[in-house]
Amino acid sequence: IVCGVLSCWLVLVGWSLMGDAVSHAVLPGVVLAYVVGAPFALGALVFGLLAVLLIGAVRDTSRVKEDAAIGVVFTTLFAPGLVLISVTPSQTDLNHILFGNLLGVSRADLLQVLVLGAVTLVVVVLKRRDLTLYAFDPTHAHAI
Repeated sequence: IVCGVLSCWLVLVGWSLMGDAVSHAVLPGVVLAYVVGAPFALGALVFGLLAVLLIGAVRDTSRVKEDAAIGVVFTTLFAPGLVLISVTPSQTDLNHILFGNLLGVSRADLLQVLVLGAVTLVVVVLKRRDLTLYAFDPTHAHAI
């Protein structure tokens, strides 16, 4: 439900590749979180925010277009994630982070996804007018 709601604005703004990019860019954060014993979500959040900031920086400081900036950043962050997976010794198969494992999803994981999805949905519903204005007229939205 959350993905369906968010996708409307992401396509209008031209960030349809953003979800794929961020999902790949969080890989090094997840592996580093595993190494230090932190929650995977914390590592993913840090590297997800880093990816978004880097995409904005590349877009704003160069002549590279938005979709190319997204591609550059997500492949740049995804590559170290793959290297970290291959060199990190673990009892857990870290490839499940990359490819997924439906049997490895716990009730706590489901609860975490439900809570984060509900929070995201509430924020999007509350900010829907601002998001729609930004999608159709970013200059006017910035002026307001």
